[in-house]
Amino acid sequence: MEEKIENENGISLGYIFRTIFSQKWLALIIAVAITLAGTFGLYFLGKSNEVYSVTFVSKIPGSESSPQAFDFPDGKEFRYEVIVSYDNLKKAKDQNKLFDGIDIQKMYEKGDISIIRTLKETASGSKEYEATYKIDAKAKYFKESAVARDFLTELTLFPVRYLESMSIDYDKSLEASREAIQYDVRLSYLNDQLTYLNEEYNKLIEKYSENFVVKDGKTLNYYKSQLLTYSDRGDIDRLKIKAIDEHIVMGDENGQPLEAAIAKYKSQKVEKVRERDRIQAALKNAIASVRPESGSIILDADAIMNYTIRIAELDQDIADIQKFIDESRVSAEFEAEVEAVETKLSELTNLYSEVASAVYSSKTIVNYMNTNIIAIENGRGIVMSAAISLVLGLAAAAVVAYIVGWSKQKKVRVKQFVNMPVYGEARLQIAVSDETHGDEENRPIEEQDKKE
Repeated sequence: MEEKIENENGISLGYIFRTIFSQKWLALIIAVAITLAGTFGLYFLGKSNEVYSVTFVSKIPGSESSPQAFDFPDGKEFRYEVIVSYDNLKKAKDQNKLFDGIDIQKMYEKGDISIIRTLKETASGSKEYEATYKIDAKAKYFKESAVARDFLTELTLFPVRYLESMSIDYDKSLEASREAIQYDVRLSYLNDQLTYLNEEYNKLIEKYSENFVVKDGKTLNYYKSQLLTYSDRGDIDRLKIKAIDEHIVMGDENGQPLEAAIAKYKSQKVEKVRERDRIQAALKNAIASVRPESGSIILDADAIMNYTIRIAELDQDIADIQKFIDESRVSAEFEAEVEAVETKLSELTNLYSEVASAVYSSKTIVNYMNTNIIAIENGRGIVMSAAISLVLGLAAAAVVAYIVGWSKQKKVRVKQFVNMPVYGEARLQIAVSDETHGDEENRPIEEQDKKE
């Protein structure tokens, strides 16, 4: 009855499942083979395409006006692509011995690490943007996710590391003082350095406030007060006056007045004398000048006063210079005092450099968009790979088992049909018919004609 329904209405689900089940061992072998092979194949294929990704927002001093292009405090332009440059990869690798197994050379050359930036306007029409960065690195370069996380995190800290090691020429006047061969010039440079440091502290305070905590609870105002305390001592002005009053000059290795310094004073005297002569001539012309107003002579009083004051200053300068030439002396004690001032200013300059770097570094904020910092993309876990492979294995096993089962059943039905009695009688009749028909065809043509 069931076979009749199947023949009339088509193949039933029951028939399909019975056919598959008839080859259950074959199906099982195929399903297991495909599942195992597929699991490992999909897993390792996914591994080759798997990347570790970190997405972050970085706010850097100087980027407030434009995150697209800006300069670090030392004037160097910031380009976000440098975060994944070979030099930065090497610097990051050198930060931790756990990174020794990372082949940054191959990673860089193969382009297996990249960074992209997305700009988002903070408010509609504000023309102020927030920059979001994303770093992708192929997972095959890392032994484990923890190493990848730490390495990629180190890369994101590029601006912080740069600001910490940033070298700015804060000591230009200090360096100039060391090259000077006259104490008055040398001390003038030291005074310029003191003024410069005070101005730099004022800039930081103006931008970040005097109560900005730099480190260990100490504020910008505290560090500036250290500078002002020293400045108020007046060591530089005192030494400068002493050098002029006592005609102290720098000495050579033999303790004698430095010839180059004496020659410099002589050159300065010539310049001062020439300047005084020019001004004296100008004063003489001013006194002799007349303005024809009602026949009276009107003198330019302001010009005459300025000329007179300047001539008096030049006379004093010339007299002081002459004393350096004629009565100069060398003082080891005085040299030690000047060196002490240079040392102190060098310390204050280094302190300011540390303060500035600390301020810039602390104002550089890196916010990660993922709580785990990194995310895994483009890969498949072993469970997912096994699930996909199992589904494919079952489907393939069912198809193959059905085809094999159907083929075997077809052969059985054909064999049964051949062995049936009716089928044997039919074959015998066909054979007799063929034999009779063959005899008639083999008769001579004359006999066939007579029969007709």
